[in-house]
Amino acid sequence: MAKRYYLGGAISTMSAQQWKQFQYTKDPDKIITKIIGRRFQEYRSRWKKASQLRCFQKYPIHLDFELHYGCNLRCPQCILQVDRRELQPHHPYSASRKPGRISLEKFKEIIDEGVANGLSSITLTVNNEPLMLPNLIDYAAYAKQKGVLDIIIITNGELLTEKLSKQIIESGVTKLYFSVDAANEETYKKIRKNGDFKTVVNNIAAFHSIRKKMKKQLPVTRVSFVKSKINEHEEKQFIEFWAKRADFISIQAFTSPAIGYSNEQPLMQEYHIDNKDLKELGPCPQPYQRLTIYHDGSVHPCCHWSGATLIVGNIHTDSIYAIWNSKRMKSLRKEINSRSASPQECRLCRQAVFGKQ
Repeated sequence: MAKRYYLGGAISTMSAQQWKQFQYTKDPDKIITKIIGRRFQEYRSRWKKASQLRCFQKYPIHLDFELHYGCNLRCPQCILQVDRRELQPHHPYSASRKPGRISLEKFKEIIDEGVANGLSSITLTVNNEPLMLPNLIDYAAYAKQKGVLDIIIITNGELLTEKLSKQIIESGVTKLYFSVDAANEETYKKIRKNGDFKTVVNNIAAFHSIRKKMKKQLPVTRVSFVKSKINEHEEKQFIEFWAKRADFISIQAFTSPAIGYSNEQPLMQEYHIDNKDLKELGPCPQPYQRLTIYHDGSVHPCCHWSGATLIVGNIHTDSIYAIWNSKRMKSLRKEINSRSASPQECRLCRQAVFGKQ
């Protein structure tokens, strides 16, 4: 049975065995455990138990931060390309809301509370391009200083420079993920609008060169491939091309961000493929693992686009501890994996994977 993997809002289509055999050129957790030690291994063990719904902890293991709104690319398959006027007024990207930013002071406050209560991992990206934030490194460095074990940045790689590469390596970031989805310029231009494939390839190569010169192993790098009608023909080529250019690779299933919006049908027709090996999805573990914080401070129980309308609190009025242990979250954990009572957002998530059934 195919297992469900949450990686940057997408879902892996590979079984656990296929994932390790074909998609990893290295095991990132083994690399990081050797460097950080037993504490990292213990954190991954807690993550696994939470993924299997075997334990509940008083604080999320992981937090996703959308530190600011916006991206330098205009990829058609992204939630940012849904007409903002169509979004519900409380949606973080609604035209009725001004783009925001999570201040470094508020971030520090959350990290301080989190580390004291077992927070072990953060991602400094949601649906934005984090390298656009001038002081991004200050956020990563503070989290590292305070004891966050796993610090992840997901980027399209277009804005990566030599200076920024050195800063990322020195800051304590453990994983640097590149969203690429292509093995050649032609395919890349179709998926990554306004992007340049050669720039990304050169930036990733330069990053590895700098890391080597600095005699560092972290952050480990990942290049991801969200499989769709546009690029599925070059999956093998992608693996062969990037296996020599990244520490590991992930193959993910396309999930539409446009369910219920005017661009739903064109996007599904152009991108969606039959995710037949995902027909058996296990229980969703996200409300047992993480919370996601958007640029406006709103807090959500998962990292998928459909969860953007499922708001469980706001960092400007509530603490993460209070939100995580709230009646709303307790109720959600009971409802989310129920066939009859799961929220509409959760049903839309499944529809985004499989299409209308």
